[in-house]
Amino acid sequence: MAGFAFGSLTSLAVSGLIRLPDMETKYNEIFKFLSFGEYPSGYSKTQRQTFRQTTAKFTLTEGKLFVGRRRVIKDEEEARRIFVEIHTSPVGGHSGINRTRSAISSRFFWHGMSKDIEKWIQKCDKCQKFRKPLSAPRPLQCFKVSAVWEFVGIDLNGPLPMTLNGFQYILTATDYFSKWVEAFPLKTKSAAEVGRHVCSMIYRHGCPKRILSDQGREFVSQLNDQMCTLLGIERSVTAAYHPHTNNLDEKTNDNIKRALAKLVHDKQNNWDEYLDATLFSIRSKVQTATKYSPFLLMYGRETVFAAVAPVDLPLSTIIFPEEKNHQCSEDPCEICNGGTT
Repeated sequence: MAGFAFGSLTSLAVSGLIRLPDMETKYNEIFKFLSFGEYPSGYSKTQRQTFRQTTAKFTLTEGKLFVGRRRVIKDEEEARRIFVEIHTSPVGGHSGINRTRSAISSRFFWHGMSKDIEKWIQKCDKCQKFRKPLSAPRPLQCFKVSAVWEFVGIDLNGPLPMTLNGFQYILTATDYFSKWVEAFPLKTKSAAEVGRHVCSMIYRHGCPKRILSDQGREFVSQLNDQMCTLLGIERSVTAAYHPHTNNLDEKTNDNIKRALAKLVHDKQNNWDEYLDATLFSIRSKVQTATKYSPFLLMYGRETVFAAVAPVDLPLSTIIFPEEKNHQCSEDPCEICNGGTT
């Protein structure tokens, strides 16, 4: 058997010259070498040297094989499960090829991944049914922002089909720096209901320096004028002759509606049940304008999908920071016995 290098292995697998079962065999050989230091049988000295160079690109963490920070996926069944979690599930939101590929490839690796993702999305009934027609994008109005939650655009979407819980509008807020999106289901578009949710955002994220909104009565009411004045927030209102000044929020509304349409049942009266999952999907996907996900820019780390999170970690193994010093000072026997004597 000839020696192999990681680059040549990748190109051969993508071209179809190496079958997936053969790839799994190669990964198992790497796994065995990293675990026990055993070379594949029959390797010459030169082949062993090449093999060591290849395995140097891999690491073992908690019994799983990684290349860089990406976990290596060895079989198609697991690859499909990851695709379903990050694309098809409610938290996946049926994002397009580029965003789905970016979300998966930043966390996982398998040979032929890009082609698999493209093929599976093209076969996704929901994605094909609600596929957005190609059109020239409208240029976004440029605003100079330098920090998260400094400049926020808010908009109202609806009326939508009334849900069983009585909601028929969606209030959206988009941070112009990170592209982080907030959205709230509304039963009415009254100033009081809108103002309550704007306050809720402020309690969680702090006061923005400026809020951009349209000329609707919900946003220019005395209530919101007084609230912005009280909190020291500057307000900008889109001009009637230039309604697309706030088209970043219009794009947000469009993304939310299209994602919800792929998740709700035929009566469309349960869209409010999927709103949080849709927000998770939007926040976790890389944005074209920033090249980062809103979640990363907001929290300094990427989101953790269920496909990534460990499912077999016993709660008893977790030591919270405030408990660490306390536990270390106790009698180990008492800890094992739950503190009983």
